[in-house]
Amino acid sequence: MTREMDHINKGDTYLESGQFEKAIAEYNKAIKLDPKDALAYFNRGNSYAKLEQYIMAITPYSKAIELDPMDASAYFDLGSSYTNLGQYDQAIAEYTNAIALDPMDSLAYRNRGHSYGNLEQYDKAIDDFTQAIKLDSKCASAYFGRGITHNVLEQYDRAIADFTLAIKLAPMIASGYFSRGMAYEGLGQPALAEADRQRALELEKE
Repeated sequence: MTREMDHINKGDTYLESGQFEKAIAEYNKAIKLDPKDALAYFNRGNSYAKLEQYIMAITPYSKAIELDPMDASAYFDLGSSYTNLGQYDQAIAEYTNAIALDPMDSLAYRNRGHSYGNLEQYDKAIDDFTQAIKLDSKCASAYFGRGITHNVLEQYDRAIADFTLAIKLAPMIASGYFSRGMAYEGLGQPALAEADRQRALELEKE
C-alpha cells in the first residue's frame, strides 16, 4: 500500500466514524503526496459537507470533477452543496451534469426538482419530481416535493394525492400530514385539515 492510499484509508475511517476534521487532515496529506487523486478531493469535499461547511466543500468537489469528469456522484454532491447555500442555478447545472452521466439517478431529478421549485419554475419542478417517481416509485420525498409544488399552484386535489402517497411510504413524518392538511384547507375541508394537523402534532411529540 502506498503512503497516499494509507492516508486515504485513514481518512475514510475517520469519515465513517464522524471524525470529519481528522478525515480532512488525512485527505490533505494524501493530496500533498498525489495532487491528482480525485478520490482524495472528493472525500475531502464530503467531509466538509458533513461539517455543513458547504463553501469549503465546493473547491474539492470541483477539483475532483476536473480530475475525473465522468464521476456522476461528484456533480451530485457539488449540486447538493450549492443547494444548501441557496445557489439554485448552480445546483441545477450540477444536477443536470449528474443526470447526463447517470440518467437513472432518481435523487438527482428529485433534488433538481427542489431547486426549480425554489426558483419558482414550477412546471420544471413537477416534471423532475415525476421523473424521479418513475425511476423510484417508493421515493416518498419526490411525492412530497411534487405535492408542495401542487399546493403552491393551488392544485389541491393533486397535492392531496401526492401527500397521501408520501404518507403511505413514510407514515411517521409529520410534514406530510401538515402539508396535506393545508391542501384540505385549500379545498374547504376543515375537518380533514384539522385531523391531519392533529396527527402531525402527535408525531412531533413522539
